[in-house]
Amino acid sequence: MTQVAPTRWELPSSSELSAKLDFPVRWNKISVLISAAMLINIASMPLKAYLSEQVPWRASEAPEPVFANYSAFNAWYLASNQARFNRQTLAHASSYYVDDSTRTDVIRVALDMRTSQPESSCISFLLGLPGLIFYSGGFWNVLCSFEAIDHRNATLGDALRWDKVGACQYGKFASVLVGRQCVWLTTGNDLTGFDAPGVYTLTFTFQLGRFYNWLWCKFAYRVGLTCYVLRVMWRAYYRHCLHLARTLTTHGLQRRTPPCTSFEIVVGDPTALVLLNPIVSTAFTLDIWFSMEYMGIAMVRATQFVDLYTLFLAFLYFSRTVWFAYLALAFTSRCLKRYHKEHWFVEVDPTIVAVCVAVYSIPVDYLQANTVVVYLYYYLFRLPSSTDMQDHQVDVLFGCVLLTLLIAAVPIVYGFARARCSRKATTSVPYASLDYNSVKNRLLFKLVRSITVRRGLVDESGGSLYAAFAHDARYKMHPTTSLRSVDCFVLTKARGRTTHLERLSLLSSLDRLGSEAALAISVEKAATAERTFAKLAAHKSSFQLALGNEPSAWCS
Repeated sequence: MTQVAPTRWELPSSSELSAKLDFPVRWNKISVLISAAMLINIASMPLKAYLSEQVPWRASEAPEPVFANYSAFNAWYLASNQARFNRQTLAHASSYYVDDSTRTDVIRVALDMRTSQPESSCISFLLGLPGLIFYSGGFWNVLCSFEAIDHRNATLGDALRWDKVGACQYGKFASVLVGRQCVWLTTGNDLTGFDAPGVYTLTFTFQLGRFYNWLWCKFAYRVGLTCYVLRVMWRAYYRHCLHLARTLTTHGLQRRTPPCTSFEIVVGDPTALVLLNPIVSTAFTLDIWFSMEYMGIAMVRATQFVDLYTLFLAFLYFSRTVWFAYLALAFTSRCLKRYHKEHWFVEVDPTIVAVCVAVYSIPVDYLQANTVVVYLYYYLFRLPSSTDMQDHQVDVLFGCVLLTLLIAAVPIVYGFARARCSRKATTSVPYASLDYNSVKNRLLFKLVRSITVRRGLVDESGGSLYAAFAHDARYKMHPTTSLRSVDCFVLTKARGRTTHLERLSLLSSLDRLGSEAALAISVEKAATAERTFAKLAAHKSSFQLALGNEPSAWCS
């Protein structure tokens, strides 16, 4: 495979431009606002994490306490948590409480055991308990011992034997301490103040670790990633948009453009170009992995429905995992090009991928916490730990690998399955049409009348690259992801009335297959080209690229 990038030309100087100003060119304001919103959305995504994460300038520089062994840690930490979070200190708090000063989430749930008899399997009792997916063997031992007792005829003395009984554990990621969790029981319902034998309150706490220096390093990493994303969007898209405007100003769309003609540019959405960049998607994936403690606490928060704002932030944070899917698409695209198997995959819409991952993550999160799937995570979290610590800590490394693969598989399985099960795609929508676009852009164009053009009332042309893509998927430079939303549309106007719509696509999305004799796209260098921009046309068994009279990164 030979990748042929568009030829680079020098932009005309300001003096040359001023001498050639012939045609008024304006930007469609709505499309510019939408494109800018997409730019801000994707560029600020690394920093959106701070809606849930602790900002470094508010972090504590105090060192973490050091303990001689687990027993010393468990005794001190359990007593400390019970003293801080109890019926008196949380008298006016709901069942879900976030203590920002100690970076601790506290979940309390009442257990009425007066009518419950011991189950043959402890798992039926555990399902639905807060933070279950992160319970180590020590937590299971405490709660299963509690469940095995018949509390139906419990006396006050029987109940008090379980008061403040619990355990604490270390939370780790690849052997690095990232947090601590505790679970304990108290007699009575601490949420309502109701006391009776057989009624208990289970309290689960999840405290994040102190990482003062690491938080600053991660902040610098995210700022750098934001700057890199902006650089990618400028180099891959926006500089070409500016050059497009300059070219239209001096040359119009054709060699013989009437002098009373003006142009309006509808800018596209360059998000897909960023998603396909393997460096960007890898950097975002690493950013998520660097913050797995917050991913864990987001999973805990997503299982509660008391604090809706916290629930919203949890799902917003969890939506970052869509980058696992984008990374998979980026590398699958490379593999398909490497082995010339582009036809094995049907390209996916990035917006649909984001929606599907968001919808998919909700039942996955529920299944992980409320079904026997929790057994799988229980054993995965034990694997990285030594035998003597498996009941006293959870290491989420392998669980995170599984989560990454599950989400990454969503668009990949769909793309391969659809290519295998469906016939060759055909469309009744002209390639030049505004309707031949991504779901998001189609919706936006329909909502904005200043962009909408009624089919049949205006001549439409362009989109010639899509005819080549439909003929043979090997012409796609990025076979896994739809780039339709990237295209710009040029509205030609005469005396204020739109007379023509031209669709322009980036030549960088075309693989000219220079090393394939049968499929290679030849170049027609017509010295008297009537068009300003290049155009792709069928030529024998392949296609021919007819260059326009002006060098440009765009193709009509």
